[in-house]
Amino acid sequence: MFCALQDGPKTVSQLAELANVSLQNASQHLRLMRDKGTVTTEKKGQQVVYNIVDKRFLAGARMMRDALVDALHRKIPNR
Repeated sequence: MFCALQDGPKTVSQLAELANVSLQNASQHLRLMRDKGTVTTEKKGQQVVYNIVDKRFLAGARMMRDALVDALHRKIPNR
């Protein structure tokens, strides 16, 4: 979700599409992220828009993604 929010605020449906997950799954993740204080919400008409509270979360998400990709490449050689 953090990576999907790197270019700015998005709605839950936009985030679900970008993350290739169901709307329900995206909503659950975003609720947890909001409850933990990592994203903010703003109501715009009928939609709720999510945004990252602190851009340092992006750096952390990138580091975790890179580590996971490296681990996958170690596990599956010749990729």
